[in-house]
Amino acid sequence: MRKNRAYRATSVKKISFEKIISSGPAGEVTVGLDIGKHEIFAVLRWNDGKDAAVIAELAALGKSWPWPYQHTEDQDAEMAYWVDWLDAQQSIERMWLGRLESLLARHWPEATTLLKLASVTLLEALAHYGGPTELAVDEVAAQRLADWGRAMLKAEKIERVIQSAVGTVGVRQNARDIQRMFP
Repeated sequence: MRKNRAYRATSVKKISFEKIISSGPAGEVTVGLDIGKHEIFAVLRWNDGKDAAVIAELAALGKSWPWPYQHTEDQDAEMAYWVDWLDAQQSIERMWLGRLESLLARHWPEATTLLKLASVTLLEALAHYGGPTELAVDEVAAQRLADWGRAMLKAEKIERVIQSAVGTVGVRQNARDIQRMFP
């Protein structure tokens, strides 16, 4: 086993480091080189040169194995595309639910104690009424909530939702607040 390994710059032929470096992220790049008996090992790192040197030495000592690039199948690429798309949609949903939660906390804080934030019933009620004020004065609000909630929403809960809209401790909404609640 070697005690110290001196790293030396050496010319490596038929390798275009410029092409490799230009395809990587912006910033400084460090190349670790180690010369074995039959091969020259080069490791490119974009952040820490010491890591590149250690990895190159380990490769020269036979402590690594080839990891060739494998072209992905079209089906895998399609799946990766849709997974990325779904991640983006979920991020957008979280952003809008956070925005809606903050508006409800200001104007109708009791709503989220009775209904889940992303429940169809609450979202439909906000889309239709814009907030608690209009829901509280609607004579057919109980029927609409029952239609939106279907069998999952019991009559007692419907009554509590309407009562919370009537006696909310939230700040009264103006026209812009209603528009902001559900654009």
